Amino acid sequence: MKNFRKLALGGLVLASIGFTSCVDDEISEEVKVIYQNQAAFLAAQTSLIQAEADLEAAKVAHQLLLNEAQEAQNALAILNAENALELAKEEHLKALLQLKLEVQATKSQEAEKYLGKYLVEMGTVISLESDLEGQKRDLAALKATVIDGVFDKDEAIELKNIDIAALENQLTKDQEKLAQLKAVLSEPTSIGAQVIAIQKQIDDLKAENKERNARITEIRTTELAEFGDNVADYQQAKLDVEAEKKTIQTNETALENANTDLSDAQDELNDLTGGVTITFNQAVINRANAEKLKDEKEEAYNEIATLAADYSALINEIATVSASITQNKETIETIENDLAVLEADYNAKKAIFDANPSGKTVSDVGPDDKAGNHNDNSAVTYRLVLNANSNPISYGNPAYFSAADLPPGAIITPTPTSGRYFNIEADDTVESNEVAFNRAQSAFVNAQVALSNAKSELSEKEAELVELKEKQDTFDTTITTQVENAKSERDAAVKAFDLANDVVMQLELITTIENSILDLRKNLEEAKQNLKTAENELTRLAALVDDTKLNEYTALLDTIDALGLEVNLNQKVIADLQGDIAYFEGLELELEASAYSGSDYEERMEKIEDEIKAQETAVLELQKDIAKAKNDLEDIKQDKVNLEEKRVADIAELEALIEKTEAEIEQRKELAESFKKLMEEALAS
Repeated sequence: MKNFRKLALGGLVLASIGFTSCVDDEISEEVKVIYQNQAAFLAAQTSLIQAEADLEAAKVAHQLLLNEAQEAQNALAILNAENALELAKEEHLKALLQLKLEVQATKSQEAEKYLGKYLVEMGTVISLESDLEGQKRDLAALKATVIDGVFDKDEAIELKNIDIAALENQLTKDQEKLAQLKAVLSEPTSIGAQVIAIQKQIDDLKAENKERNARITEIRTTELAEFGDNVADYQQAKLDVEAEKKTIQTNETALENANTDLSDAQDELNDLTGGVTITFNQAVINRANAEKLKDEKEEAYNEIATLAADYSALINEIATVSASITQNKETIETIENDLAVLEADYNAKKAIFDANPSGKTVSDVGPDDKAGNHNDNSAVTYRLVLNANSNPISYGNPAYFSAADLPPGAIITPTPTSGRYFNIEADDTVESNEVAFNRAQSAFVNAQVALSNAKSELSEKEAELVELKEKQDTFDTTITTQVENAKSERDAAVKAFDLANDVVMQLELITTIENSILDLRKNLEEAKQNLKTAENELTRLAALVDDTKLNEYTALLDTIDALGLEVNLNQKVIADLQGDIAYFEGLELELEASAYSGSDYEERMEKIEDEIKAQETAVLELQKDIAKAKNDLEDIKQDKVNLEEKRVADIAELEALIEKTEAEIEQRKELAESFKKLMEEALAS
């Protein structure tokens, strides 16, 4: 469109060069027409200037937007203003062309000469105004861009300040952690220092135990061996005598307990049998007979229980039939209520059908809330969509019943779209009067049939209920007594079987205890014999052993026992100390336990020293990062200052250029106005 305007303007300027070739003295009527066209031209020029002003105002408003919804609305305003400007320019050009033709018709060379000069100046004005439009657009864009740039710098400054605050906060935390790590080495009351001190105690106790165990091993493998076999055998014989005495004592205690258990078991058997003596074989036979009787009674009861289940099923069936009768009655009532409504609908649809058997009816207008014309054969009704966003959608008039009837350039869309044409029949639901009548008739007839069926079913269910209640009366008089008797017999048989089984199990227990008593008596006799043998061996060896050597040997054994006791005591202390470490590490207060973890004192000390070094490095790196971030902040602030200074300079330069262009436009307009006056004078002469 802009290229067309420039070409048309160029054509006007070139055409003005040949105006001197036509001259005619007949002026009066043509002059009147020219003046009329001059008025139209001036009106078009005024519209052009106003359109340009509206465009600039829309662009300035657009650049100052902060809200996205407003931005979209103003972008549309710019588009509309640009379109209006182009239309105004076209009208301006048309007015110029018309003015040229009218002046040519006067055949006044003088008027054509001044009109040509006038057109040249106006062409220059339009060109300058186009330049001015671009300059103002550039100025608005520059202001917006600079404003965005300053905003970006402000945002960057804010983000950098946040980064610095976060780094300084982390530095404070790291410095606190460094102080806590160093406190492990410098403050004995800190948890870490206490844990390491406890670990030192544990390591010392482990070292002591290592020495004691080494001494025990030395005594066993070296010093005791020097006393010879007799001393060692004598000591072993003493141990054997003590061991056999303990064995005898253990067997005597076990035998006493077994006799008590046997007496208790026999008393329990007497309670079960009522004091009647019974053999194991007879008890097994009694249990088998009792089990057989129990199975028979259970089977009999199950058969009766089946009848009870049938009775329960009968009760459920009665409840089901009763509920069905209630439901049938409710259904009949509902159908009778609906029947009146269906009959009225049938009568209404029949009246419509009788009046117009081939007619159609819209039953649903669809999402667009607009019904179309369904009485023609085209099945389309096009309407102009005025506003697709309103509720309901608004449409214009008239309606078009074929695409061929639409105005030239009309655009059809498959969905309602503002400014375009939509087939409002597309989403309608339509049925013929015949279909509607048939549907209403079917519904009415079906309801009558359903009512008849429901009443028939009600009669059948009521008859069925009478039969079921008669069966219930029969069950009530015969089954209850049979079930109770069968249950009593079954329970008695189960109780008899349990008693017979308990007798068998008690006899098995008595047999087991009696066998255990026999084994204990045998073991006791063997232990007594072994004790006698051990005592004889001890007497024999005592004659072969020197008392002094024996005392020395015994002293070494006592030393082993004492050392072993000390080792055990140390192990208990170590366990308690390890519990203390677990407690302190479980507190997880200021410093994590992993900072001074380790399997021994040296490993823990090495770990805490490494942690201190790593933390010192972290603090140093954070200090460097903070210094760099602060330098970056100063650079951003300086960039903002530079950007604002450049903004002032660039805006001033563009504003000066705009002022210069506006001044030149005014000069050109004044010159064009002077040529126009000369043209008017030439036409009037």
